[in-house]
Amino acid sequence: MRRLHLLSLCSLGLLLGACTLQKVSEPIDSNPNPNQRQLAQTYNKTLAALKSLRFRPDLVGMPCLNVAATCDPEHPDVSLFGPGLATQGEILTALRAAGFDTATSEIHVIGPPTFPPAGALPWPLSGAVVPPGSVQSGSRLTVQVRLWKLTLQRLTVFSGSATIDGLVLDSQGQPATWLGRSFFTKQGLVSTLPALGSASIYESLPLTQFNPAFPLAPGHYTLRVHLHQLHLHLDPLLWIPGESKHRGDVTLSDVPFEIVP
Repeated sequence: MRRLHLLSLCSLGLLLGACTLQKVSEPIDSNPNPNQRQLAQTYNKTLAALKSLRFRPDLVGMPCLNVAATCDPEHPDVSLFGPGLATQGEILTALRAAGFDTATSEIHVIGPPTFPPAGALPWPLSGAVVPPGSVQSGSRLTVQVRLWKLTLQRLTVFSGSATIDGLVLDSQGQPATWLGRSFFTKQGLVSTLPALGSASIYESLPLTQFNPAFPLAPGHYTLRVHLHQLHLHLDPLLWIPGESKHRGDVTLSDVPFEIVP
């Protein structure tokens, strides 16, 4: 079985060991270690090969560069995982044109998510997506979900990993862009709401087709938000018993917004 170096959306780290974790956004610097310098060069070559595609590599896997691995520096292979509109064939063609050996490459393109119909959050929690209004083309959309607690009892809301998933639909109702959850996600939500109070949770969504070279065109769009694996815990209050509730997935009502030049 191949051992892979993994470069992902995890926090920036040293390029050491059998697995490295690196944010995939911009080329990384060279490393004085020959093996790690080879890894950096292959990584940068991967980003260059994909720059003309509607695809965001959230995870880049390359053969482990150590004494136990055999690597061809002229024709490396690579595995990719991330959201996009590019097809697997388009990605493989771009990699081959850049000199990659794609015979053993694994390409996983995350397509648009399918959410269940909009529903209500479990009592005593209510929530809604805050309408974003107008957003500039090529910028990032701040997705804000406002949560309200409808009881005097202390309520803790938490989720496992990524709380918010988001999908942007164009004026024809077709998917234009989406978050595209991958192996590595942000930390989950942990929030304690005050009595009859509220709190907000946020996510950031680039208004591009998974590549800064392809911003979404100005026009009218719809934002659809889905909350993942919410857990609620109510503390007891006087004679009112405590309670724990689980609601796996909840889709909130759509909100319109506009992208302006």
